[in-house]
Amino acid sequence: MTTTSSRKFRDSLDKWDLGNDEIASFIRSIPPPKKKAQSNISHVLPLLSNNVLDTLKDIDTRERIAKPVKKLGQSTANTGSPVIGREKIPQSERVVKEILMDLEAGMVRSIRSKFEKVGGSVNVAEFISIIKAHRPPTNIDDGDYASRLAELFAEIDINGDGEMSWEEFTGYIIKTGVVHSTTDDSIKRYLAQEFLEDIKFQNLEKLQYFPEMERVVVCDHSRVVKLYKVRNIQFKQEFSLVKELKGHTGAVHNAAFIKQHGLLATSSSDCTIQFWDYSSNYRKKNSVVAQYPQLSLEWAPQFGLLFGGGTTGNISAWDMEHYKERVSLKGHTDMVMSIRAIDNTPFLASGSLDSKIYIWDVNATHAVPQELNGHVKGVVSLSYLADQRMLFSASFDRDVLVWNPLVDSLLFRLKGHHT
Repeated sequence: MTTTSSRKFRDSLDKWDLGNDEIASFIRSIPPPKKKAQSNISHVLPLLSNNVLDTLKDIDTRERIAKPVKKLGQSTANTGSPVIGREKIPQSERVVKEILMDLEAGMVRSIRSKFEKVGGSVNVAEFISIIKAHRPPTNIDDGDYASRLAELFAEIDINGDGEMSWEEFTGYIIKTGVVHSTTDDSIKRYLAQEFLEDIKFQNLEKLQYFPEMERVVVCDHSRVVKLYKVRNIQFKQEFSLVKELKGHTGAVHNAAFIKQHGLLATSSSDCTIQFWDYSSNYRKKNSVVAQYPQLSLEWAPQFGLLFGGGTTGNISAWDMEHYKERVSLKGHTDMVMSIRAIDNTPFLASGSLDSKIYIWDVNATHAVPQELNGHVKGVVSLSYLADQRMLFSASFDRDVLVWNPLVDSLLFRLKGHHT
């Protein structure tokens, strides 16, 4: 933020109705800032894709900021601040990030609408007023909280014009989430296990492990759902078939475990969803008939609903009290191959062979879903990592895309698969 812009802002402060005396008092006390130092991005440089680096037009600058960064796996200094690469994250940056980590997904959407109402960009007083209005419960007093918000504003305002755009704000949220979630330099190593026997399937469609059941559920285009148990024998692992669930009259497509009700749900080309009681040795408890075969299933505990993605592109949801259809989401134009509930939010992600990923607000089923564009061929699988707030999508275009679904942003494109 430049000295000129700060002075103009203070001169015009009285003309703007803050409705918050402590904000106005705090802003008036801010001295004209010094010239903003060049932003140091070396601690996030290892996380940037080559495409991002290639956009840096000054080759000498790129080489200069890349020099101090260590390779992943090298040791880090023993300090009080998280370390990524060689640079530690400044203490001031850690303090302001505490504010962002308290924001819920619904708050981010509401904040976006406030930005849009004032033209897409806000000054420091507007920013403080907006964030305070969405402030979650905290022990920080108002004066200290306003001070931290002003510090956060200065950190985000990378071009120093005294205005913060929505793009600057969301870009910082993404950067913050990535940096905070990558504080461990260790590289996990996975070793292939020697099995006592190989299990072969004619046409394996879905293999899922449900830790609550301690079972691997196999859907292999037959009418039978197969349950396997994994046992460790003399440092080796053995898969043993322990149960076959018979009841479908068509090929089984998918399965989901409903922990709250102790039920295993399975879907089939016979247009039914069967429910098997875990506590009574998987006795068939109930079933529902869908209008079309359900290729994907997802139990969403925050809604108390089982969602299914059909062959026509429609998404339906059933409650487990009365086994009635409660929700219908229409938007996809081809088969819905994967559905994922976004933890601790009212949102649901869906991926389809129409190459689209939609983020649905289940509390506003008539609203137009948010669309994530990036794949050029059908989306076949979705996975959500709650701690990092990352949504992973896999497609027939052979790329895996990593998204932040809360701010509509593509983080990474992972290439390398050839088939």
